[in-house]
Amino acid sequence: MKALINACKTLINEKKATILYIVTNNRELIDSVRQSIPKINLIVATNKQPVHDDLMEMGIKVKNIKEMPLNSINILEQVQNLLLGSCIEGIISVDDHVICMISTDIEALISFNAANVALMHLKDEIGDRIDMSLLETILNLAYEIAREGREGRNIGSLFVIGDSENVLKHSRPLILNPFKGHTEETKNALNKENWETFKELAQLDGAFLINNEGIAIAMGRYIGVSWDIYLQGGLGGRHLAAASVSKTTKAIAITVSASGAIRVFKDGRKIFQINTI
Repeated sequence: MKALINACKTLINEKKATILYIVTNNRELIDSVRQSIPKINLIVATNKQPVHDDLMEMGIKVKNIKEMPLNSINILEQVQNLLLGSCIEGIISVDDHVICMISTDIEALISFNAANVALMHLKDEIGDRIDMSLLETILNLAYEIAREGREGRNIGSLFVIGDSENVLKHSRPLILNPFKGHTEETKNALNKENWETFKELAQLDGAFLINNEGIAIAMGRYIGVSWDIYLQGGLGGRHLAAASVSKTTKAIAITVSASGAIRVFKDGRKIFQINTI
């Protein structure tokens, strides 16, 4: 443990890191790090509720994860998903340089610039289709839906953002539009106070349609599928719908799978994926 902490201190100084992100359930390690590196901005990811609660009471930023990255075979993918999730949630900003310390069945240190790992490549992908801040907001909402589920079960959902007039032409209602007749203020996805409504409605079949200002203009829309689209990995109807609507319109589509995966589609292809932990 001492060698890991000393190596971490050296790396923090070399990289001028702004955040130390510890992935562990080892409370002794966390306390030792706080004593040895007191000035670093600390974030801890743990799946032990007592550790989470204690650190929260101490004012330390804590991310409660479902499971620990445990083996070296896919540790980089697991950690990348964890850090991407933290970027989506706003725990890590694009300007941060982060040292990630992993102490589970294996020990490792990973150094990265958030700008290289986070969502910045999506900015080039989406171009001027939709505002990046709107995309990040819907990704954050999708991330919470994927992690929290609803009423004790995992749920999936589909968000179609932008080019709303054309999307309406390529879709039809499955249910009466629950957003019809409500003020723009109460159906604005950019306002987190409205997210509980979105999470409740996510349990229903059909897609959310979000315009370029973040206003939900409809929910429960059936998206026509283009059968010339092929998606690898056994992805189902929701993903075919997302790929199809992003191909036939200028919209960006975001899917949430019951398995916890979030995917972004543009021009009929997947341009981003994160698996929540």
